[in-house]
Amino acid sequence: MKKVFLFLLLVLALYFIFHSEIFNIDTLTVKGNKLLSREKVIKLSGVKKGTNIFKVNVREIEEKIEDHPVVKNASVKRIFPDTLAVEVQEHKPSAVIAVEGGFVLLDAEGYCIERVEKVSYMSLPIITGVEVEEKVSPGDKISNKKLDLALKVLSSSNPNDLSFAAEIDVNNPVCINLYTRSGIKIILGEAEKIGEKIETAKKVLSQLDRQIDYIDLRYPKSPVVKYFN
Repeated sequence: MKKVFLFLLLVLALYFIFHSEIFNIDTLTVKGNKLLSREKVIKLSGVKKGTNIFKVNVREIEEKIEDHPVVKNASVKRIFPDTLAVEVQEHKPSAVIAVEGGFVLLDAEGYCIERVEKVSYMSLPIITGVEVEEKVSPGDKISNKKLDLALKVLSSSNPNDLSFAAEIDVNNPVCINLYTRSGIKIILGEAEKIGEKIETAKKVLSQLDRQIDYIDLRYPKSPVVKYFN
């Protein structure tokens, strides 16, 4: 008799959990999004307010959100009684490449994050000397030897160390050039000892007291500075 009573109690409890409005989702929170809007993340999740919090499959929601090329990882948690918390980790744009009709945002691994019409509001270096197919879409990985050289430059230093860089020119693979936001040309040469070359460039730039044409860092221990006459 006791077992029957406990069984009925369990059935009633489950019925209450799955049918009570107390457990209907009323709030959806989103954290970690910068490129995607809150509304976009919620739309990707497919979750509707009023759905019972126990009836949603958390892993399925995470996978739906992670299907978007901008999203690297997604985490979804239930916060009882009526809240679903979503946290996303987005691919971080590291550089841009000009293509017909706009620009392609790239992450540090060479994946296309997004295509945009303007980049004037972004403080990202533009990679030049690389040909990209017009049909490249978000989520595609761009395989290109010249691009690999530019990505090596980007990955060799902390992003803050390259904040002065406006352009990375890899048109000539054995003579990579970097241009500062003030137009100074920095000759890096081959993609070797890039970290050391960037550190040397920062030191030289911080000590300038005259306008210069270029800095030659092919031999980072012996930098050459060409001043304007």
